[in-house]
Amino acid sequence: MRTLYTVLLGIIILLFLRFIGQTLHRHSGKKAMSYTFILLWFVATCWNMYNGMQQGYSALEESGFLLINFGVPALLACYLIYKDTRSK
Repeated sequence: MRTLYTVLLGIIILLFLRFIGQTLHRHSGKKAMSYTFILLWFVATCWNMYNGMQQGYSALEESGFLLINFGVPALLACYLIYKDTRSK
Protein backbone atom coordinates (compact mmCIF):
# COMPACT_ATOMS: atom_id res chain seq x y z
CA MET A 1 0.00 0.00 0.00
CA ARG A 2 2.89 2.37 0.76
CA THR A 3 4.28 1.78 -2.72
CA LEU A 4 0.96 2.83 -4.25
CA TYR A 5 0.94 6.02 -2.18
CA THR A 6 4.52 6.78 -3.18
CA VAL A 7 3.77 6.34 -6.88
CA LEU A 8 0.63 8.49 -6.62
CA LEU A 9 2.57 11.17 -4.73
CA GLY A 10 5.18 11.17 -7.49
CA ILE A 11 2.53 11.61 -10.17
CA ILE A 12 0.88 14.44 -8.23
CA ILE A 13 4.23 16.20 -7.75
CA LEU A 14 5.02 15.78 -11.47
CA LEU A 15 1.71 17.31 -12.51
CA PHE A 16 2.12 20.15 -10.01
CA LEU A 17 5.62 20.97 -11.27
CA ARG A 18 4.42 20.88 -14.88
CA PHE A 19 1.60 23.26 -13.97
CA ILE A 20 4.11 25.67 -12.43
CA GLY A 21 6.29 25.34 -15.54
CA GLN A 22 3.34 26.05 -17.80
CA THR A 23 2.33 29.18 -15.92
CA LEU A 24 5.89 30.50 -16.01
CA HIS A 25 7.21 29.58 -19.45
CA ARG A 26 4.69 27.56 -21.45
CA HIS A 27 6.10 24.49 -23.30
CA SER A 28 9.76 24.97 -22.45
CA GLY A 29 8.87 25.36 -18.78
CA LYS A 30 6.85 22.16 -18.76
CA LYS A 31 9.75 20.22 -20.25
CA ALA A 32 12.28 21.78 -17.90
CA MET A 33 10.13 21.00 -14.88
CA SER A 34 9.71 17.42 -16.07
CA TYR A 35 13.48 17.00 -16.28
CA THR A 36 13.83 18.58 -12.86
CA PHE A 37 11.20 16.21 -11.49
CA ILE A 38 13.07 13.15 -12.76
CA LEU A 39 16.25 14.24 -10.99
CA LEU A 40 14.55 15.20 -7.74
CA TRP A 41 12.34 12.11 -7.74
CA PHE A 42 15.38 9.87 -8.18
CA VAL A 43 17.01 11.47 -5.15
CA ALA A 44 13.79 11.12 -3.12
CA THR A 45 13.31 7.44 -4.00
CA CYS A 46 16.97 6.67 -3.25
CA TRP A 47 16.48 8.30 0.14
CA ASN A 48 13.38 6.11 0.60
CA MET A 49 15.48 3.04 -0.23
CA TYR A 50 18.15 4.14 2.24
CA ASN A 51 15.51 4.49 4.97
CA GLY A 52 14.20 1.02 4.20
CA MET A 53 17.70 -0.39 4.52
CA GLN A 54 18.07 1.37 7.87
CA GLN A 55 14.92 -0.46 9.01
CA GLY A 56 16.60 -3.80 8.32
CA TYR A 57 15.60 -4.63 4.74
CA SER A 58 18.31 -5.68 2.32
CA ALA A 59 19.33 -3.68 -0.72
CA LEU A 60 17.99 -6.46 -2.93
CA GLU A 61 14.56 -6.26 -1.29
CA GLU A 62 14.47 -2.48 -1.52
CA SER A 63 15.70 -2.29 -5.13
CA GLY A 64 12.44 -3.71 -6.47
CA PHE A 65 10.48 -1.02 -4.68
CA LEU A 66 12.94 1.61 -5.89
CA LEU A 67 12.35 0.49 -9.45
CA ILE A 68 8.56 0.75 -9.09
CA ASN A 69 8.52 3.96 -7.02
CA PHE A 70 10.91 5.76 -9.35
CA GLY A 71 10.05 4.07 -12.62
CA VAL A 72 6.32 4.68 -12.94
CA PRO A 73 6.35 8.47 -12.38
CA ALA A 74 9.61 8.84 -14.34
CA LEU A 75 8.16 6.95 -17.31
CA LEU A 76 5.12 9.20 -17.19
CA ALA A 77 7.42 12.24 -17.15
CA CYS A 78 9.34 10.88 -20.15
CA TYR A 79 6.10 10.27 -22.02
CA LEU A 80 4.93 13.81 -21.31
CA ILE A 81 8.28 15.23 -22.45
CA TYR A 82 7.97 13.21 -25.66
CA LYS A 83 4.38 14.41 -26.11
CA ASP A 84 5.42 18.04 -25.58
CA THR A 85 8.25 17.67 -28.10
CA ARG A 86 5.93 16.18 -30.72
CA SER A 87 3.22 18.83 -30.27
CA LYS A 88 5.35 21.73 -31.48
